[in-house]
Amino acid sequence: MNRPAYESDWDRAAEESVCEALVAAWRCSVRKLPLSYRLDYALLRGYDIVGWLEIKVRKKRYDTLILSAHKWMDGLRLSGTFGKPFIIAVQFPDQLLYAKALDFAGVALRWGGRSDREDWQDTEPVVHLPIDVFQPIQAPPPQQR
Repeated sequence: MNRPAYESDWDRAAEESVCEALVAAWRCSVRKLPLSYRLDYALLRGYDIVGWLEIKVRKKRYDTLILSAHKWMDGLRLSGTFGKPFIIAVQFPDQLLYAKALDFAGVALRWGGRSDREDWQDTEPVVHLPIDVFQPIQAPPPQQR
């Protein structure tokens, strides 16, 4: 049985807005990845993949960004296998930030997630990424490691 998709029209529009800002700042293009990759996008220059991208949009600012531990592991695995950075972008109401996974010296592993939808699969192991590691989106584009 497939799980419900909780992504709303607002979520998709907000994610598209982040993509537009990244494309302009980093002079690249983005391609939505199939669900089997678990990450949101591949960053491209021409047909060459230059990075892996996960986008989060938050309606208020927090001290950490919570990300599924499974998504974190998949991003690290893709980055390590292909030598392309795993980048996490987060849009807050007042600022668009990004960080490369390798920028984090360590992450807190906890149990967390959502409990407001009565879906037992919404809670799982998660990592907490400190926001102070993230930096504002600006040129030049991210480089390979």
